[in-house]
Amino acid sequence: SIGWRELLRRTIREINDDDCLNLAAQLSYYFFLALFPAVLFLLAIASFFPLTHFTDDIVRTLSPITPPDVLHFLSEQMTRISNADSGGILTIGILGAVWSSSAALVAIINSLNRAYGITENRPWWKVRLIAMALTMGLAFFLLVSFTLVLAGPTLAEYLSKTFGLGGLFEWGWKILQWPLAFLLVSTAIGLVYYFAPDAEQDWVWITPGAVVATGWPRSRRRCPR
Repeated sequence: SIGWRELLRRTIREINDDDCLNLAAQLSYYFFLALFPAVLFLLAIASFFPLTHFTDDIVRTLSPITPPDVLHFLSEQMTRISNADSGGILTIGILGAVWSSSAALVAIINSLNRAYGITENRPWWKVRLIAMALTMGLAFFLLVSFTLVLAGPTLAEYLSKTFGLGGLFEWGWKILQWPLAFLLVSTAIGLVYYFAPDAEQDWVWITPGAVVATGWPRSRRRCPR
C-alpha cells in the first residue's frame, strides 16, 4: 500500500501526463456546440406529439441549470415550432445534432484511448462513422429516458383513464419511470465505453463506470470500467 502523499503525487503526475485538463476543455467545447442542435431536434420531434404542458415541463426541468434569457428563448422557439410545420427544422436539427455530437464523440474516443493507454489504429472515416452511430444510439436512449421523465406522468394518467387501470397503475408508473430512465442512460454510456476505444474487450451490459457517469457526469476518468 502507499500513503496519501504518494497517491496524490501519482495522481497529479498522471493528470499532467494524460493532458486531462486540455481533454476536459475539448470535450466541454464540443458538447456545448452540440447542445443547441440537439435541443432543436428534441423540440421539433416533441411538436408532433400532443403532450400536455410539455413546454412547461422542459422549462421547469432546465430552470435550475439554465440562464433565464436562454429559457425565454427556448420557450419562444417551442411555441413557434408547435404552431408551424416543423419538417424543415427537424431536418436541420437532425443533421446539426448528428454532425456536432459526432465531433464530441470523436473527442470522447480520443480521451478513452488515452485513458486505456492505447493508440488509435482505425482509419479516420471509420472513427467518424462509429462516432455518428454512437451519436444516434445515444440520442435514442436519451430521448426515450427524457420523454419518460417529462411525459411519464401525463402518459400514465392517459393510460389509466383510457383502460381504467386505476390510481395504483399511475403511482407505479411514476415510480418505475426513474429507475428505467437511469437504466437507459447507463446502457447508452456503457455502449460508448465498449465501442468508442480502439480496444478488444468483453461486452458488459452495465458497468460501474456507466452507473457512476449517469449519476455524476464527469468529462474524464482514468478507469472507465
